[in-house]
Amino acid sequence: MPLNDLVINGLKHETSHSENNKTISLSQKSGEIILFFEIDNDMCKTKNRILEFKQNELSYIIDKGAVCDLLIVYSKQNLECKLFLLVELKGDTEEQVRKAIRQIIVTYKHLECELKHRLDKNSYSKIKWIGLILSGGCSPNRFKQPLKEESKKFGYSTPPIPILLISEQKADDKVVRRNVNGYRSNLM
Repeated sequence: MPLNDLVINGLKHETSHSENNKTISLSQKSGEIILFFEIDNDMCKTKNRILEFKQNELSYIIDKGAVCDLLIVYSKQNLECKLFLLVELKGDTEEQVRKAIRQIIVTYKHLECELKHRLDKNSYSKIKWIGLILSGGCSPNRFKQPLKEESKKFGYSTPPIPILLISEQKADDKVVRRNVNGYRSNLM
């Protein structure tokens, strides 16, 4: 199962991650569970499974790598609802943002397929998915068209999960919660 591999090879011991001069971090509050899994990590077999899935199921997507950087799992301690954040810390050009969209969709499609196959319907229905892209150079207004165009490459008229752009180099706890809760209140 992909989560077994993620726990063994991808689980980070902190709730922050930096890459490409971008940083995302969350602060765990009382009653919360926050786990950071580094997917784009050569020791993580899930990365290779996603790349194989992409090659077999989505061969029309031509990126060499198509794995987002992180999976952040967030839940209240009662485990009633789990939020899976697929995160890509990307450069500042439109093409890099387009690639980030593709990476999030490919990672989502693989994990969705694996989890739907392994979890009962009730457990899977408690998972809410959101993609996050950190890019200091792309404005939210310029993000809408690439999001629509990249989604169409996968056969979607809109993205399969909400994908939010955070136009900042550093997304601390306050920034992440504001963006996620701005999209859908009371998730965090």
